[in-house]
Amino acid sequence: MATFEEREEKVFDFMRLVQEQMDAMQDEEDFRNSTNYKLKMLDKCEHDAKDICLDRLFARIYKDATPLSDDYKNAYTDDLDTAFHQFMQQRCPKGMEYYVKEGLKKKSPFAQKALEAVNDLVDSEYRDKAMNIEDIDPNDLVFATDDDVQKKIDVIGQDLSVPEISQAVNTNVRNTILSEIRRAKERKNAEKNLELDLANDIQVNSQESVESALELHDVKVRDYTPSLFNGILINKINELRPRYESGELQNVFTYDALVDFGKPSPYEEGAEPKYASLQDLAFIEAVKEYTGWSVLKALRLESMDKNRVNDLAHEYAQR
Repeated sequence: MATFEEREEKVFDFMRLVQEQMDAMQDEEDFRNSTNYKLKMLDKCEHDAKDICLDRLFARIYKDATPLSDDYKNAYTDDLDTAFHQFMQQRCPKGMEYYVKEGLKKKSPFAQKALEAVNDLVDSEYRDKAMNIEDIDPNDLVFATDDDVQKKIDVIGQDLSVPEISQAVNTNVRNTILSEIRRAKERKNAEKNLELDLANDIQVNSQESVESALELHDVKVRDYTPSLFNGILINKINELRPRYESGELQNVFTYDALVDFGKPSPYEEGAEPKYASLQDLAFIEAVKEYTGWSVLKALRLESMDKNRVNDLAHEYAQR
């Protein structure tokens, strides 16, 4: 059984521990309220604020530029945001401000104007706080993305002609994909007709005669070279197939997402809506990804010459 002195020592030890913890907390509080700490936090918060504003500005361009139905966009708003963030994270792991600044080296007029507008917005949000840094609570330095800030970002978008840019990209992406679909159908029909012709030609009875006949019809035997959209589509089918076959993606509605691309509505009067097929889901994801590249090309933030496009198409298709 512990003696009185031993119990008293334990009490004193506990009190010393409590005091040490209180002293440590006070030291931390004093450090957080020091001008030096607040200035460093101010710098970080301003940087984060610029990333947030640019991210929201570009996300709006991307969402409006994506040629999927409004019903789909409303139902999958979070998915569209996630798709954009994942796409940009691969392009700019150092953040949106760094990426847009890199666009200045590529002579992007939009990058220049967007940076200037966002810098002005963030400066106005932090001007009073910077002038009263000694009295400010460090927690109040964190950028607040409230409705008022969002309205200011929307005004920036209007000033930078974001609606017009989005509409132009939307139209271009839709027309490009429709052209791809049309060419694929024409190629398939031509190949089918050629197969019938060769099958009925008694002189085509060997590999050499087949190749000779193909050359006469101006069909060259060569490696398949996908377009960028087709390369992305191949990638998305391969990427989603395991999840689809496991049952994870077999009960997904797409809300008329692809009606502009000739896909019949899954909603028939008096019938249960049809779930999306693997091909539907992959096509939607390919439209999203292709739109991302189209936005960056339109804003001159990525160089998309023929060689770069071919390399990207092969990279996607071979993943």
